[in-house]
Amino acid sequence: MNLVLVVTGAVSSAFMPYWANWLRMQRPDIDTHYLITPSAAKFVSADSIRTVSGGAVDVDAWTGTADPLHVRLGDWMDGMIVYPCTLHYFSRLALGIVDSPSLLAHASTDVPLVVAPGLPPGAFENQPYLTHRETLRRRSDIVVVEPTPARSAASTRSAYGAAPLTDAIERLDAA
Repeated sequence: MNLVLVVTGAVSSAFMPYWANWLRMQRPDIDTHYLITPSAAKFVSADSIRTVSGGAVDVDAWTGTADPLHVRLGDWMDGMIVYPCTLHYFSRLALGIVDSPSLLAHASTDVPLVVAPGLPPGAFENQPYLTHRETLRRRSDIVVVEPTPARSAASTRSAYGAAPLTDAIERLDAA
C-alpha cells in the first residue's frame, strides 16, 4: 500500500520518529510518503522522520510550480492518514478548504482518509469540533478515529490526544 501520512502541528507530532520507525519495522508492506505541515516542523524535523522511516518527506506547503506535489501524491497514494490532526487541519478538511498539497491531493482522489485528532483542552466538548466531526462522519471516504483522554502539555485541564497510530492503520486497512 502507498500511504501518505500527514503530520500536523499538535505537540504529539514530536513522537512521529517513533511511529515512523514502528511503521517501517512492523508494516514493510506499506510505502510511506510523509508530509509535515509548517506548524509540525516546530515539534519534529523532516530529517528525523526521513532517517528512521526510509520514506520520502516533504513539507505540506506550496513551494513552487516545478513539482505539482498534490498531483504526484494523488496519482501515487492508496490511502492517507492525518496523524496527529490539529483542530485547525480538521476544520479545514471539514469545510472543504484545499489550501495545502495534502488537502488538495485528497480532494482530487477517492482514496480513504483516516484522521486522528489531537485536541487542546476544551476542544473535544465544544461546538467547532462537534460540528466538524459530524460533517466528516457523513463522508464515505473519511474515517475519524476518536481521540483518547490525555494530559495536556500546557494546562491542568484534561485534553484529548490522538489515538495510537496503530488504530489509524487498522482503520485504513479496513476501509
